[in-house]
Amino acid sequence: MKSQRRAADGPIIPAHPAQALSEITRAWEAFVASGEFRGRTPRPHIARAWQRCRELGISPLTERTPTVLSQDEIEAALRREDLGSVGRQVLDEFEAAVEGTSHVIVLADAEGRIIHAAGHRKLQRYTERLNFMPGGAWAESVAGPNGVGTPLAIGRPDLVFGSEHYCRDFHPWVCYGCPVRAPGRGRIIGVVDLSGPAAKAQVPAFAL
Repeated sequence: MKSQRRAADGPIIPAHPAQALSEITRAWEAFVASGEFRGRTPRPHIARAWQRCRELGISPLTERTPTVLSQDEIEAALRREDLGSVGRQVLDEFEAAVEGTSHVIVLADAEGRIIHAAGHRKLQRYTERLNFMPGGAWAESVAGPNGVGTPLAIGRPDLVFGSEHYCRDFHPWVCYGCPVRAPGRGRIIGVVDLSGPAAKAQVPAFAL
């Protein structure tokens, strides 16, 4: 399709983000109002996620996700060698690269609970209003499709673009997520997500 670009072998990134955002928003508005898909239909796994959100009673007007980890639990998770200690070190190394790009990067466990965040300081203060911060719950069963919960649900890297998020307050964002697998057996032990403004979605961000 001429209107879309693919990040390597990963998910499709709109060539014209503002236009795509408007089209997906109209589809979202129709679905929220009627439970039916009209006009541009979202990608199949996003459509299924919207339907699950409706079945689970997740409000599309949700403003922030719940806090499910205490500070002590977060610190304990960061000390674990399987994900926390190494993952935190990698994110901190990337922080300088992310700081000037209007993106934040987070590390979450296999249940979609964020345990570490780094990146653009001013943007972090905004995302904290959504509880996109250590302790926040971002599994699809809690927050609908997003860059943490969706890669965990489908078991592969993916992005959630703008109004593909089921919850309205998450629409300004594009979230690029990738599962973290344990060496050897390949079991998913967490996810890394890079999030930034949907209107500035770009292939290099997903490559990072």
